[in-house]
Amino acid sequence: MSSTDILAKAVPQLPIFKRWSDEELKLQREVIEKYEAGVRLWTKEKLLGIENMIAGNGGIVRTSLYAGRGNYTAQKDMGRLYKVDFHGYRAMAFPPVTRPEGMPYSPMTISEKTTYTFVPKDLDEQKELFTQCQDTWDENPIGQHFYSTFMRLPLPPYINKIVCIGLGNFIAPRSGDENPGMLSLAMLRHAAVVTVAEILFKRFGRQIQIFAQDVNYTPNCAAVLFKNGFSVVGQYGAGGLAEIDDKTFVFAPPSDFCLKEIVADIAKPAAMFWGTVSTPAEADISSRVRQRVTFGDYITSTWKYVSLVT
Repeated sequence: MSSTDILAKAVPQLPIFKRWSDEELKLQREVIEKYEAGVRLWTKEKLLGIENMIAGNGGIVRTSLYAGRGNYTAQKDMGRLYKVDFHGYRAMAFPPVTRPEGMPYSPMTISEKTTYTFVPKDLDEQKELFTQCQDTWDENPIGQHFYSTFMRLPLPPYINKIVCIGLGNFIAPRSGDENPGMLSLAMLRHAAVVTVAEILFKRFGRQIQIFAQDVNYTPNCAAVLFKNGFSVVGQYGAGGLAEIDDKTFVFAPPSDFCLKEIVADIAKPAAMFWGTVSTPAEADISSRVRQRVTFGDYITSTWKYVSLVT
């Protein structure tokens, strides 16, 4: 037997196709029909409802199903932490083979978060680290390019708040969880948000509120963010999304859930910032020169200078 055959047997292979039961196929067709009829998967009321149920003292979390009868219902256990999981249109209408049979066709379910032992840290020291990170960002070529670009963008003058989603926790809950690279990256993302708020104030003279949601924020991280002008919302992953309205600048890196679908259902924000998306035509007419840029001791990035060929 060849080494390739041995490796193939050692690595479990997921099936490419799955034969769904008639009941599952019926529910998937219902998802398609309701979606094409314009029935939204999410509303602000539902987002706030599930957030409040997780935060409350009751033991039950309940939200309506998108397909099928009744509600999605989950039991909370005392002493455990929970978060909201989102399931978009494609995940329900054309589910992957990994979706379990009988899983409720609900846009929102809950799952358990990893628990940790809260260890208080010197918040003044952590705030100073954040200030140093902000200075590093402001002085770096990428930060300067970011600033000059946003000063030129045709942003609406009526923006009055920034809602940032999933920027990451930057204070480890335990000493064994220290990952300097990831923690520094999360801090740099928050520094970029501060830059956006400063730019909007300079350009339009309007005070900007900053809301931040990330289910991985520790109490220490939330406290440092508060000291730097952030309001931490949506501890369980849903409430912060309800803050988005037509005067909001949504700031989010590429997320691990269907964020764009949710935003499209609940609001028409004034502006949004996330991963770069280029059309094939834009990719064809652009030439990129890569330059390595270092942020501190742990992060090295490749900056793509883009020049359009006329």
